[in-house]
Amino acid sequence: METKRPDAPVLAKSDSPQRIASLQVVAHGKEQLAQKQYESALQLFQEACTLDGSNGIAYYYLARTHYALGNYTQAGGLLDRAETLLGDSDNWIASIHALREAMQAATVKSTGV
Repeated sequence: METKRPDAPVLAKSDSPQRIASLQVVAHGKEQLAQKQYESALQLFQEACTLDGSNGIAYYYLARTHYALGNYTQAGGLLDRAETLLGDSDNWIASIHALREAMQAATVKSTGV
């Protein structure tokens, strides 16, 4: 399922303080996700989305966390939002599609449908 995602975005001078804060929270959330600290990661990614509602990266990782917790319906809605916000990045779109495929496979495996 792991598609190569772009590295952490380079901050631009035009980035708002909210975007910068949101990206910093995402970085911390990614650490928690890597350590399988899903509840902590969930809270951090939710905070990142609250700080900057246009941060598609935060929505993507929030979706990944819900996927890890088996919350596929919530993950799907969050991926829709991430795709809208990150639509101009082929790498992120590939990551979003890979996660959708993994969710579909997991759903088929758990339901046998």
